[in-house]
Amino acid sequence: MNKAKWYALKVIGGREKKALAALQLAIEKESLQSYVKELLIPSEKLYKQVEGKRYLAEQTLLPGYILVSADLQNNNLQHVLSSTSGVLGFLGTQLRGKTRVPVPLRPGEVDKLLRNVGNKGNSKLDTTERNFILGEAVRIIYGPFKSLKGSVDKILEEQKKLIVSVKIFKRDTPIEMSYGQVERLK
Repeated sequence: MNKAKWYALKVIGGREKKALAALQLAIEKESLQSYVKELLIPSEKLYKQVEGKRYLAEQTLLPGYILVSADLQNNNLQHVLSSTSGVLGFLGTQLRGKTRVPVPLRPGEVDKLLRNVGNKGNSKLDTTERNFILGEAVRIIYGPFKSLKGSVDKILEEQKKLIVSVKIFKRDTPIEMSYGQVERLK
């Protein structure tokens, strides 16, 4: 398994989870688990607000794609991955002899994409220690309120969260944000 590389599979948009389940089943059926290190739908968890209620939702980072870390030396695996129900094929192929072979993703691309993605496609919010000050001006850099500016109204140290007051429709509105969702204004 030391030859495993990351590949992107194009799948039917909005059906990533069904395609992932079909891939897992097909790999198991053909006994190819030893060649596949990981199957992943890159997604992130974020807070959404609907009708005044906040809830944690999962949003796919690359709709229509599944990432696969695998050793494609086994031609049967390549065929199983590309011909499974819901899968449209590999993203990027090159001609080698008379056959088309998938082109692996560059390590830098994968690192950048997976930086905030944890196990099973769940992102990890940045919870690093940051020393914020009450009244400090900040900009929201992540989530549905991205690019809004506001000020720190309250610091929730134990949860590593802030209550940030932003102007929405000319009114100050308090929004709860994790440390990693805001940056200081200079």
